[in-house]
Amino acid sequence: MARRCIHCAEPAARRGICNGHYQACWRRVQAGRVTWSRLEGADICLPPSRGGSTKFFKRLDAVEAGK
Repeated sequence: MARRCIHCAEPAARRGICNGHYQACWRRVQAGRVTWSRLEGADICLPPSRGGSTKFFKRLDAVEAGK
């Protein structure tokens, strides 16, 4: 079962929030208006997680390390 956004019924894409909410946050972070840490502290989003696809990240790390 897919995780749901912590603010709505849409599937969570990143940081526990859906694509729409993530994009709204990302735009503000990119513009320098807020930081991810502040958004996490305000319970707007979750910290970044690698829990979703451990096999993928292990392979990605191996490629990055040149293995």
